Amino acid sequence: MELKTTDQAATELGLSRPVLIVYISRHPHLRPATQLHKAGLFLWTDDEIEAIREAKANSKNGRPKKIVEEVK
Repeated sequence: MELKTTDQAATELGLSRPVLIVYISRHPHLRPATQLHKAGLFLWTDDEIEAIREAKANSKNGRPKKIVEEVK
């Protein structure tokens, strides 16, 4: 089992490291099991990276569109 750093996991997901840290702080159930330091240095398995990828694919992006009704 090969472990990857947070930087490597972010690169594999197409994200920057700060964006990945914010994402796992908002979704603590996706946080990897191995943490080396309290400053956010995690070690990721391929399964944990895949879980993030699947969660991002199923999430809505951005703010919902405002529906404007026409005035008659």
